[in-house]
Amino acid sequence: MDRIEIRCGGGLGNRLSMIIGGLEIAKVRRLKPIITWLPSHSCFAKFFDLFDTSLEVKDKRENLPIVYCIPDIPEYLDLTRTIQNLLQLRPKKEIIDNVSNFVSQNNIDSNIIGIHIRKTDFVEDIDENFWINVIMSNPSKRFFICSDSQEVENKFASFSNTIIFPKTEYVTKRFADQPWKMKNFSYKEKNISYKYNSSRSSRSVIEALCDLLILSHTNIQDTSKYSTFLHLAKYYQTILDKVMN
Repeated sequence: MDRIEIRCGGGLGNRLSMIIGGLEIAKVRRLKPIITWLPSHSCFAKFFDLFDTSLEVKDKRENLPIVYCIPDIPEYLDLTRTIQNLLQLRPKKEIIDNVSNFVSQNNIDSNIIGIHIRKTDFVEDIDENFWINVIMSNPSKRFFICSDSQEVENKFASFSNTIIFPKTEYVTKRFADQPWKMKNFSYKEKNISYKYNSSRSSRSVIEALCDLLILSHTNIQDTSKYSTFLHLAKYYQTILDKVMN
């Protein structure tokens, strides 16, 4: 059987989207999928820091004749096939246990309003004050807040009706003197152009996956049009019984 390399790069959401699309191409074309998960500043976590799978996964490029590296779930792919592909990746038991304990201790279910606020390297025009007003105007309701920004989470943590998963590490800037999103910036020692100025440690990515799975337990609000993180939380929402047990 011919093989296809599913070459994963970028952040967690992009990598999962690549795998979902690549597995579908492999199935349709009857190719054996080889996942190459390349740790980088966008995601220093290794595949097996996050997931278990029966699929073949390597940490370096295979350079096969057929390579799939599209960071979006194909529009033609229906929900059933997306879920089937996603289920081939099982979050690590310690991640599931951590999420399960947090959800139980905080009574998190679909009655909790889930808000994801994307910041750092892909800043969208999300009006934080709008959601602060919503939280203040609904003191009897509870909100789960997750963000890649410690500053944002600290701001929302001041309200008594918010829930935030405690993290030990966040996204940091790779180049401290540059903005999160750079224009025509070249690292002088390597002469390579960079656009996004992010560095995600293994621990920060593991905790981001915890955030994603917790968010999937809630009534997720549409805070972003482009966040793969948010889209994947909605996919996981449909398979919680299979993922968490």
